[in-house]
Amino acid sequence: MSWITVIWSTALGTCLMMMLVHLLVWSRDRQSWANLCFSVAVLSVVALVAVEMVAIHTQSPVVFGATFRWAHFFYGVGVWASLGFVHFYFGTGRRWLLVLALALRLCAVVANFTTGQNLHVLAIHSLQQINFLGEQVSILGQWTPNPWVRLGQLAALVQIGYVMDASIRLWRTGSRESRRRALMVGGTLSFFMLFAAAQSALVTKGTLRMPFLVSLPFLGMLFAMGYELSRDVLRAAQLARELADKERRLDLAASAGGLGMWRWDVVNDQVWMNQKGLSLLGFTDRDKVNAEQVRSRLHRADREAVGAIVANALAVGADYETECRFVL
Repeated sequence: MSWITVIWSTALGTCLMMMLVHLLVWSRDRQSWANLCFSVAVLSVVALVAVEMVAIHTQSPVVFGATFRWAHFFYGVGVWASLGFVHFYFGTGRRWLLVLALALRLCAVVANFTTGQNLHVLAIHSLQQINFLGEQVSILGQWTPNPWVRLGQLAALVQIGYVMDASIRLWRTGSRESRRRALMVGGTLSFFMLFAAAQSALVTKGTLRMPFLVSLPFLGMLFAMGYELSRDVLRAAQLARELADKERRLDLAASAGGLGMWRWDVVNDQVWMNQKGLSLLGFTDRDKVNAEQVRSRLHRADREAVGAIVANALAVGADYETECRFVL
């Protein structure tokens, strides 16, 4: 087994495991768009590695050109997902710059399918075999460069500019966590995006005699994004444990004082109560209590007034305080 197979298989296996975790997070919390963007980026890199492996093992110029046409498409998907990750995770990027970066990458993908064998090469005349990481692989032999590659290079510069701008703006917020995140994620993504663009440009010009390996810098980007998301998952688990401990202590204090406590989730119309509150109003742990059921326990003389106060508070988004009688 070659080093290429070992390295890429190990890296992809790790990324896929992280993808499953964060895809599960998004499925449970549909507002976690950064987790979804990370998962899409992982899938794009898996596809990118697959087509790159086909390309370096083929001896057909036609197959080589076709595989890199699809490689550029999956690269574009990975770029969109990475920029989306920065947008949702940082929340500091300029929207117009994000739109410009996404639009230029879309134009580059369109040019990739319409201007030649792919965005980098207009026509491939022959391939060459070289030894790379202990294995014989195919690289460009004689070819005609595609002038539309400059569009892809411009798109790469704009996307790097967006990531750097978002990172600098996040850094300026001043908090220690924001600065660490800007340096870790923003710095890593900027470096590897620049590395990928430079490697592709040098291979296209013939300066570097090696395969196109855009998936390699993308793996570095994935590890940076996955590391940050994993920290968030760990932090959320720690906060959940702390919150559960505080709720247990609060419930104990409320029970000792004979206090019934409740919380109303207005959107889902679900009411949480501590044990004392449930017993006072005649509910059990198995009951799924909603607001109407709680209102039904109100004294008839107080229902209309309390309903009007609550409705007004919900309409204007204000706090309210009232006293009322319950029928126990």
